[in-house]
Amino acid sequence: MEVREEENYQWPFTVNPTLQNHHQLSSFLTNNLNSQYCFNGFNGFHVSSHPNLHSFDDFSLENSFKNLNLSSNRVLNGSNSNRVHEGFFNGERFLSHSNSSNSFGSHRGPITSRSANFANTPIAYNSNFERRSHSLDELAARVNDVQCWGNPYGNRHGFGSSQSSYNNHHHPVLRQPQHSKYSSSLDELKGRVSSVAKDQNGCRFLQQKVNDEKEIDMIFSEVKDQLHELMVHQFANFLIQKLFEAGNQNQRTELLVWLVKNEQSFMDVCTHSTGTRAVQKIMEWISIPNQISILLSVLKPAAVALTKNAHGHHIIERCLQIFSIEEAEPLVDEIVEHCLEIATDKSGCCVLQQCLARSKEEAKERLLVDITANAFVLSEHPYGNYVVQFVLGLREVPHVRANIIVQLRGSYVTLSMNKYGSNVVEKCLKDCEDEEQFAGIITEIMNDSEFLKVLQDPFGNYVVQSALLVSKGDLYNAFIERIQHHYPFLHSHLYGKKVLAKTKGRKNRV
Repeated sequence: MEVREEENYQWPFTVNPTLQNHHQLSSFLTNNLNSQYCFNGFNGFHVSSHPNLHSFDDFSLENSFKNLNLSSNRVLNGSNSNRVHEGFFNGERFLSHSNSSNSFGSHRGPITSRSANFANTPIAYNSNFERRSHSLDELAARVNDVQCWGNPYGNRHGFGSSQSSYNNHHHPVLRQPQHSKYSSSLDELKGRVSSVAKDQNGCRFLQQKVNDEKEIDMIFSEVKDQLHELMVHQFANFLIQKLFEAGNQNQRTELLVWLVKNEQSFMDVCTHSTGTRAVQKIMEWISIPNQISILLSVLKPAAVALTKNAHGHHIIERCLQIFSIEEAEPLVDEIVEHCLEIATDKSGCCVLQQCLARSKEEAKERLLVDITANAFVLSEHPYGNYVVQFVLGLREVPHVRANIIVQLRGSYVTLSMNKYGSNVVEKCLKDCEDEEQFAGIITEIMNDSEFLKVLQDPFGNYVVQSALLVSKGDLYNAFIERIQHHYPFLHSHLYGKKVLAKTKGRKNRV
């Protein structure tokens, strides 16, 4: 940083080493500039500031340098009264004084502020492509420029080009209003309602026209032959939903009849990712017994297939939720007949749990009997184990829990070392309210010849840890003793040491 003694401020720039023939240039500039300005020296290559100099708008060093044609100049015309002259003189850039950056409006280029004290100071750059950092005023001005066309510096003529002006590039983006291609009259769309419904704007237009019976009848007459196709369309399905919502009971019944008329087409809609959502929404408007009977009569034969479908099972679950137990009884009966098949399905196991929660006592008892009889098979199944766990958690049927525990007797060691069965064993231990029941499970596991395998098993060790939490008194002491007996095989084992850690720091429970 160089300090000039004859001037009371610092010059924040460096000497450009490429400048040559200073005396010749000095003579030329002195003859062309106003006599009140002169070069004070060339050591730092600068022009001394004149005390009366406030603007370069009329006659400035910048304009003089521009006349020398030493570098390309570019004038950004923000307004007639405020300008920024950008030019480079052998690596140095001169900024003219500006009243305020706020008068420019929105800018992409650099601007100056009255608050800056270096309005007449040349700023050195390493190259002609380097730009100064944005000022605070400039950053504030740029906020309003996010929707301007183009970039004044990004034209094909380069940074210093004067081929295009600032104003030519900075027009606000005025989006043309999207004129609707659909008239305000529904009658003019006769014969092409189905195609219009497949367009996003067209579907919205048609939904707005569904106001009275006449319009509903007109739209329905156009779409009824393509009802299933429209139900699975990403836009048109909303029009069908709107028809059910706005129509009266007679119109809803007629729509429903057309929807289920072709059973296979209806099933295709129910198992479609878009169609299943549309059907569920339509079901909310089906309320009278006649409509419910029509719908369930079609769903019953396909109940098992829908229950096992990734999208279709939502239809069955929705029926169980919105219809009464008596109304949904035909579906429940169909599910009960195929209990084991449904319980071992990824989607079916969820539906089966809904059936257990919303079914008559007779149907529920039949389901519980089937689940209990197949408890071991279901416990080892990736999906069936969830059904067994659900039944074990039913507080209103404690006798069923006891029956399942008895049904699994003799298989607890095998289940403990099974990825899915171990969850069932833990559920038995944690939900048992009868001490005799969980004591029997623990005794069976710790007295088995493969107890060490259980302790070292990736899944069995969690069963043992759960058993330690629920065991009490003499049973707990005996259990700890059996575990400590295998200490040499556990203390350095990946899973065995977890069991040992569980035995430490716990007081005996009485």
